[in-house]
Amino acid sequence: MRYETEGSCTIRLKDAKEFLESARMNFQAGRFKASVDNAADSAIAANDAFTVHFIKMVATSDHSEAVKLHKEASCRLHESRPVLLDSLLDMRHLKTYKAVTASKADAALALRYAEAFVSWVNKKIEEEKRRRQA
Repeated sequence: MRYETEGSCTIRLKDAKEFLESARMNFQAGRFKASVDNAADSAIAANDAFTVHFIKMVATSDHSEAVKLHKEASCRLHESRPVLLDSLLDMRHLKTYKAVTASKADAALALRYAEAFVSWVNKKIEEEKRRRQA
């Protein structure tokens, strides 16, 4: 784990949205393995934004650390999405780290999970910002 300032939250959320757009474009172009990979990247970046925003920490070693930090940051909300994050990380491991193909269905599922996760993270960060300003 590593400490990061609040400023990196904005950059990481922007990265998440860029990776998500790349996942969509790769899906449309029939590049399903790249779409799965970009969908997972979007969730990783969104999770980093989430954990930085709520606990000022990001994972540095592996994906299990990222899920652990997600759960820790979520304690403040009494709401979390570790299943979406974990599912995307598993899909990435199964479909992009190995010499296998990713199907259109694989990519569609990864894209749906990534869209839901990035949207949820964005919403929670915005809600917390509004709460802090009130």
